[in-house]
Amino acid sequence: HAMDGICGHHAGPLYAGDIEDLQLGDHPVRVCISCPWHHRRIDLTTGEYIETDLDGNLKTTPFQRRHRVFLTPDNSIYVLPTKQMFGQPALPSEKVLERRANSRRAPRRPPTTTPLTNTQKSILDHFSSPQPP
Repeated sequence: HAMDGICGHHAGPLYAGDIEDLQLGDHPVRVCISCPWHHRRIDLTTGEYIETDLDGNLKTTPFQRRHRVFLTPDNSIYVLPTKQMFGQPALPSEKVLERRANSRRAPRRPPTTTPLTNTQKSILDHFSSPQPP
């Protein structure tokens, strides 16, 4: 299975999450990845976010875009990225990736009323200028 490495919740490092078997009540076992930031559990097979309510009822929500994986006879692995199809709503993981690609964070200025020193100005100028990819 393959999916985006950034969690659709708050852009956490999903690639660093733990893979675990998840058994919820009488429901079948699911293989999930758990986001290390907020512990959202995402089914590796379906890309759904999995949660239960207080009564133990299972709730799933489409969450992460999955990609097709191919294994060749020589054991090479190829991933074919999938994209949002026309007319389909964007998944949370796609929205997060789009926001990250389109945003440029402004540097945070220190909360002070005194003038900045030359060193502080040069640091802010450095981080304000576009960085190479």
